[in-house]
Amino acid sequence: MVSYRFIAIAVAVLFVSYATVQWLLTPRQVMPDARIPSFHRIGTSDDPRQNQPNDSDGDEVRDSLRRGVLTTADDLRESPCNDYMRDRYIAAATKYAQAWLSIAPCFPHCNANKKEEDQLDRAAKAFKTPFDDRVTSSMVRVHETDTIRSGDFAPDVERWVAERSRDILINPVANPVARKSEREHRAPLTCRPDKK
Repeated sequence: MVSYRFIAIAVAVLFVSYATVQWLLTPRQVMPDARIPSFHRIGTSDDPRQNQPNDSDGDEVRDSLRRGVLTTADDLRESPCNDYMRDRYIAAATKYAQAWLSIAPCFPHCNANKKEEDQLDRAAKAFKTPFDDRVTSSMVRVHETDTIRSGDFAPDVERWVAERSRDILINPVANPVARKSEREHRAPLTCRPDKK
C-alpha cells in the first residue's frame, strides 16, 4: 500500500526536478563581478558615426546637426539611387548649413567690415571641430557619387553646401569651364541622368 508520505516525497521530487530544469533552461544575464574592473575603451570605435570625446565642442544642438549629416551622408553614399536617403541627406545638410549661416548671415556676400568679419570668425570657430571635419569629409564623399544635382538644395544654402562639399557642379558661382571639366571627369550616376 502506498503511503501519503511516499506520495508527498514523489510530488516534492517532481516539483524540484521541474523547477531545476526550468532554471537551467532560462536565459539569464550574467552580472559582472564587482571585484573585476569593467570598462570600455573610448575612441576606438570603427563606426565613424560615433561621437568621440574631445571630438566636438560639447554643444548638443550642433552635435545633433553634425550626427544628422554624418549619418544621412553615409547612408546615401551606400545607396546613392535611393530617393528617400537623398531627401534625408538634403534635409540634414540644409539644417547644418542654416545653423552655420545663422551665425554669419552675410555669407557669401560679406564685405570686409569688422562686424561681418566677426560673424565669419564666430561661425568658423563654432563649426571647426574634428567632428565638423568628419562631417565635411562625409559630405565630400557623398557628393562625389553624383547623386546630388544642381537645384536639389534651396538657393539660400546651395552655395554654402557646394563650397563645404567641394561640389563644383552645384556651385552657382563656379567657373563654367571648370564645371564642364568636372562633369566630364565625374562618373555619372545612371539612375539619375542629367536634365537636358
